[in-house]
Amino acid sequence: MKRVLTSLLLLVVVVVTLVPHTNTASVKPAKAQDESLLIWADATRTPPLTELAAQFTEEYGIEVTVQEVAMGEIRAQLPVAGAVGTGPDIIIAAHDWIGELVLNGAVVPINLGDKADLYTEASKKLFTYNGELYGVPYAVENVALFRNPELVPDAPATFDDVKAITEELVSSGQSSYGFMMRDEDAYHSYPIISAFGG
Repeated sequence: MKRVLTSLLLLVVVVVTLVPHTNTASVKPAKAQDESLLIWADATRTPPLTELAAQFTEEYGIEVTVQEVAMGEIRAQLPVAGAVGTGPDIIIAAHDWIGELVLNGAVVPINLGDKADLYTEASKKLFTYNGELYGVPYAVENVALFRNPELVPDAPATFDDVKAITEELVSSGQSSYGFMMRDEDAYHSYPIISAFGG
């Protein structure tokens, strides 16, 4: 129960402007002389990124614009915006989008050079597709299972223990719910499944 699943949720991906459904071999990076960057980020991340963008512009002389795009819309709008030349240079998105973005020709590989050691092998693996790195993490989200020590003083060792404790708590009237979790997606269910052997 004490195990915490560390999962990288968000990534930074270099994005190119191109027609959707093209082969990634035809991807051409943005021209360096543009001297500007466009970042797509959701409402939560836009304010802090805007502050960082201003600092980056001041330090490096490259204009950075952070455009707010709903997280659910970034993936849908990327191929459309790319096709007409208005796509972003960088997106803030979920790491599990990599395969789709690569197959749609919406991202290009990146080379971290001497910065590669700043990232764990596990995080780089999540952003790797067919041996090429397409993004890097900037945040880590931990999904965890908590227990109320007043109701469950000792951590259960197995999921059968969790089930038995849950049944006891409910049948004794100590709790209306012995166990609660989000169940609408595999992301939040997977830690429970994997922690107890599938």
